[in-house]
Order: sequence, then structure tokens, then C-alpha cells
Amino acid sequence: ERTQVISLDYVYSAETASKIANNYMRQNALPSRSVEYRSNLSYGFLELGDIIEIDDSDIGLSNAKCQIISKRYEGSSWIYGVLVEENPILNIRPII
Repeated sequence: ERTQVISLDYVYSAETASKIANNYMRQNALPSRSVEYRSNLSYGFLELGDIIEIDDSDIGLSNAKCQIISKRYEGSSWIYGVLVEENPILNIRPII
């Protein structure tokens, strides 16, 4: 049996703790990779933790659900680090 204990300050709600635990398990259950994307300023409303859909034919993604894990402003654009979960149920890859 493999267990992981996570201690968090300032989490008092069971509902919040459950959401954090589910997110943690999801991030660590399947292989994943991170990719960086440059966007124009109109996407500046996106925040860390947001789930977005991405199309990127270079790496075989079509409507793939991904999570924003980093964000920085560079010049006249935003650079987003995106976590791509290798989940064949959620992110179906086209067969070429």
C-alpha cells in the first residue's frame, strides 16, 4: 500500500480538502508533460489552475483538456506553462 500525507495550513473545509486531494491524485496518477505556449494579450484573463482546451497538431492534441501551471508576461505577450495529462479517455489522440 502506498500512501501520501499532505499537510496544509488554512484548509478547514472538508469540501476544499477533497478538491485539493482529487487534483493532487489526478496530477500524479497518469503520465503528464508540460508545454509552453505564447499568447496575445487578450488571453491575460487566464489564471493558474484554469482548465483550458488546446489544439496543437504538432504534438497530436485536439480539444485536449490541460491545466495552466505557470504564467508570465514577456514583451507584448503572455507565456503559459500548460500541463498536458496523458489520459486516453479525456485526451483522445487522432490516429495518423
